[in-house]
Amino acid sequence: LARRLVAARTIRRIRRPSTLLDIRRLYETGYLVLCTVNPHVLVGRTGYVSHLVLVTNLTARTIQFHDPGLPPHENRKASVRRFVQAMQYPSENSASVIGVRLERGRVQNRTR
Repeated sequence: LARRLVAARTIRRIRRPSTLLDIRRLYETGYLVLCTVNPHVLVGRTGYVSHLVLVTNLTARTIQFHDPGLPPHENRKASVRRFVQAMQYPSENSASVIGVRLERGRVQNRTR
């Protein structure tokens, strides 16, 4: 399936660390935005776990997201600064974002 999607050119991969600007651009153009984060950073703990969350709202100061858990948290909020730190842990190169939207009856995906 992955080979067929890549061959169909419906997935666009960008090989660089993701940024807050990437999240804003995808969100503001109608994509569902999924970000990998370290949930330990979000709550001020040490340690590392990779986790995927869905962005549900953005403001100048906060990012609101659905955290599937465990345990799950709907409408969880973090400061933009803390969220970006959680994305960039353990290094700035760790930040990745997936944008998905339905376009003309098919799924269009952007991976950053």
